[in-house]
Amino acid sequence: MVTEENKQEYVKLICYAKMAKSIKEQIEHFLEGFHELIPPYLVRIFDSHELELMISGLPDVDSNRKLIYNLILELIFIFVQFQSMISRIIPNIRIMDLTAKLLYGYGKF
Repeated sequence: MVTEENKQEYVKLICYAKMAKSIKEQIEHFLEGFHELIPPYLVRIFDSHELELMISGLPDVDSNRKLIYNLILELIFIFVQFQSMISRIIPNIRIMDLTAKLLYGYGKF
């Protein structure tokens, strides 16, 4: 029963049910497809604002920033392709370990 005391909690729960629960399945499918393209561990390095900028772009076109974000996206794509190729050649390799060894081994990091 909704009372004056619990009205705010009721509205909060109804909004959550309408806005989040009702599209939960679609969100899960979207994330599944998104993570097929870009693994979760690569996405975790960005906050929500940075991801929004990379996916949607800037509202006002700042060509330098846009170029940098496009380069970052290209590098992520190349890294994912590299990971996929190496994983087929060496099945149980941990790509982050390999990358760290390559960087540290050649003194670039």
